[in-house]
Amino acid sequence: MKYLEIYKAGHVGDHVAESVTIRIHSEMPKVENLDDAERIYQKESDAMANTLCSTLPQGMLDRLIGKLMLHRARFFILPLFNEPKSKCDCCEHGDEYNGFASGPLRFTCPKHCGCHD
Repeated sequence: MKYLEIYKAGHVGDHVAESVTIRIHSEMPKVENLDDAERIYQKESDAMANTLCSTLPQGMLDRLIGKLMLHRARFFILPLFNEPKSKCDCCEHGDEYNGFASGPLRFTCPKHCGCHD
């Protein structure tokens, strides 16, 4: 089992962040339908978000959110107005649209052709 020790937020006024242990141990249970899965995902993601937001230093929380988004960036880059996908076959990403992402979230064609913009 991995063990991770990180800093908690300092006190702000009268609020002192408590120490927290998060144990990720059991596998997701088998569910009968998508509604059951949704309830589990919602309950556990709410608990995780509330715990992290109330215990992590703000700078660490901001960076964590950015890193989580980078891990899932492909889900957030969407075309507007059903813009057509690129017809370019310059690379294996020829049918991907770049959206309006910038910085590390922006997809750049390996051949730098600009066909995905």
